[in-house]
Amino acid sequence: MPPAVGAAPLESVVLWDHRSAPLQALESHMLYFSDNHYAEQLLRTVGGEAVQTADDAGGIEAERQFLQRRGIPTPGLRVYDGSGLSPEDRVAGITLARLLEDQESALYMLLPMGGRQGTLDDYDFTTALGRVRAKTGHISGVSALAGYVATPRHGRVTFAFLIDGSPGDPDAAIVSAVDRLATF
Repeated sequence: MPPAVGAAPLESVVLWDHRSAPLQALESHMLYFSDNHYAEQLLRTVGGEAVQTADDAGGIEAERQFLQRRGIPTPGLRVYDGSGLSPEDRVAGITLARLLEDQESALYMLLPMGGRQGTLDDYDFTTALGRVRAKTGHISGVSALAGYVATPRHGRVTFAFLIDGSPGDPDAAIVSAVDRLATF
């Protein structure tokens, strides 16, 4: 018999009752630790809430609708999962940067601080140390960092760096770029 929603029989006994943490706490954990399982479940949950289809397809459709409503450019966007681990996933830097810019008030404090927290703890920032909050991304041959950096003359700047197929150390190149950006 498939799962169903309905009235429980009078003789029912609650075996387990779990209250989830608030959504912001779940998002913070997901971004801070780069928790791919949380990302996958969030995608499905968003699909269930936004388009009444609680699976990958529903979440991806809800994501596309959200980006379109916000006018965020999506050149070449291909989404197959919530974590970004599929080798078929594709996203342009402009999509990430505009999304971060659009959602700054909701995202900024959820992201780990560069060189000090979460997945950015081991990044060797110099001028950007403690002035960057961002999300890392890594799959075979690809490295990415997208977020915000505080600059002396331009305030907080949104950035998205994606490097595909670098023969060198892409993370070092990204750190260097963010450090340079922090001086403007």
